[in-house]
Amino acid sequence: MNCIASLLDPGTPDGAVFSQVLAGILLLAIVAVLGWVLGPLKWLCSNRRLKRFIECHQFMFVFNPDNPEQKSKVMTFLTNGDIGEGRNNNEYIWHMRRGCLEILGSDGVLYSRFRLDLSTGRMTHTNDADTRSIRRQYFEVIPQRVPRPKPGNGTGGVAADGQTDRLSRGG
Repeated sequence: MNCIASLLDPGTPDGAVFSQVLAGILLLAIVAVLGWVLGPLKWLCSNRRLKRFIECHQFMFVFNPDNPEQKSKVMTFLTNGDIGEGRNNNEYIWHMRRGCLEILGSDGVLYSRFRLDLSTGRMTHTNDADTRSIRRQYFEVIPQRVPRPKPGNGTGGVAADGQTDRLSRGG
């Protein structure tokens, strides 16, 4: 009993060590809880920023980085989650997850994942094992913004180029 009392008394050498260890464990628990709470908020902000970025640009998608001149194509991302220009069975639809752009094939299964590098403006492949695509792929911005209709501007979903988006057609 005297040993336990000694551990609980911060005025004793054993109690001082015990209280420091206990404080460290509590601090670690607080940091873990904050990370658990703030992590999804960080992804939410990243997802929004990346979504706005990709919806208003055209990209040159280099799908075979060993031969970028012959193995690249223009791609656009529609606001409804479809791939616009450059769509095929591998690059069919898209969504955001944990701050990354994920591209799914026509089978609905993840095909590739990209992370935005803010310093270069390039979206680079994460090279994760759960993706089916060629490694080291990347997207580069084509320096021309894609016109998008503003909500409620009376255009009925018609962009400046006269194209009707799929959402306004009900599809």
